[in-house]
Amino acid sequence: MMDTTQQNTAKISVIVAAYNAESTLGVAIESVLKQTHYCVELIVVDDCSADNTFSIAKYYAMRDPRVCVHQTLENSGPSAARNLAIAHATGDWIAVLDADDWFAPTRLAELLEVALTKRVDMVIDSYFLADKDNHISYATKHSNLCPEGESIPVDAAYFVKNGLGATKPLINAKKIECLRFSTHVKSGEDLLFYCQLLLTGASCQFVNKPLYYRTEAPSSLSRANKVRFLSELISVFALLRRITEQHIAAKHQGCFDNLLEAIDYRQSITEDALVAAKWRGWVLCKRASAQPSLFTFHQLIRHWWNRKQRYAINTL
Repeated sequence: MMDTTQQNTAKISVIVAAYNAESTLGVAIESVLKQTHYCVELIVVDDCSADNTFSIAKYYAMRDPRVCVHQTLENSGPSAARNLAIAHATGDWIAVLDADDWFAPTRLAELLEVALTKRVDMVIDSYFLADKDNHISYATKHSNLCPEGESIPVDAAYFVKNGLGATKPLINAKKIECLRFSTHVKSGEDLLFYCQLLLTGASCQFVNKPLYYRTEAPSSLSRANKVRFLSELISVFALLRRITEQHIAAKHQGCFDNLLEAIDYRQSITEDALVAAKWRGWVLCKRASAQPSLFTFHQLIRHWWNRKQRYAINTL
C-alpha cells in the first residue's frame, strides 16, 4: 500500500533548460507552479539566451520561492544546461520539462503515485502533441501501448523498440547521482540518458495517461534541419549499441541481446525517416540540391506508409 504521507512530502525537482524561449517559458513555468503536488522546486537554467528568457525566469523567481534560476557561462546546449540544473537539484525525484512545453496540472502527482505504488525508479507517461500558439492538442503519442489509464513495466529493449526517447520520465534522484546528459551528443541525448539509466538497473513503468504537452517549434533542431537531426540520431544508436555490447561483455551473458535487436529496429526506422527528409528537402528546394538515390525510394514509401504506427501517433 502506498504511503500517502510519503507522496505528499516527496520533493520533486523540475528542471528546465531554456534558450531564447521568451515566448513560451512563462507557460512552462506556470504549469509547474500550478501542480496539485505542491512540494516542487523549479530550476530554470538560461543557456545564455539573446532575448528576455533570463529576465522572465527571474520574474517568477522573485514571486515564488520554489523557483531557482541559473545561467550557463556560455551557450553550451540543453545537455549542459540540464546537468547544471541537476547539480543544483535537491528533490527526491527529477522531472525534465522543455521550455516550449507544459504539464497537465495533476501530472507530477499522478506520476509520483505510480512510482510509489509500483515501487519503480522511473515513470513514463504518454503525451499530447500541441500547437504552441493556441495550445490545442492535435494528437497523442504512445497511447496505443496499453489500455487508457493502465500501466506496464518497461525495460531498455521495450523503451528503444517503441521509440520512447522523446518522453519525459519522472526519475528517482538517487538513480542519477553518477549519470549526466552527454554534452557530446547534439540530438537524441534524452534517448541515450534514459537508456543508460535502464541499463544500470533502474526499474521503469509506463502509464497511458497523456499528462505532458509537447510542441515542436519551427526553430527546433528536429524541425529546422531534419536531415542533420536524424543523421545525429543514427549516430546515437551506434553509440548505444557499443554501450550495450560493453554491458554484455562485462556480464558475460547475452541478457541484452533483445536490446541490440531493438536498436537495430529503431535505427532502420530512423534511416527510413532520413531518406524521407532528404527527398522532402529536394522537392521543397525545387530540385536545386542533389537528387536522392532512386534506390532509396522504397524507404520513402515505407516511411510514409508506416509513419503513424512506427511513431505511435494517434490523431485526435
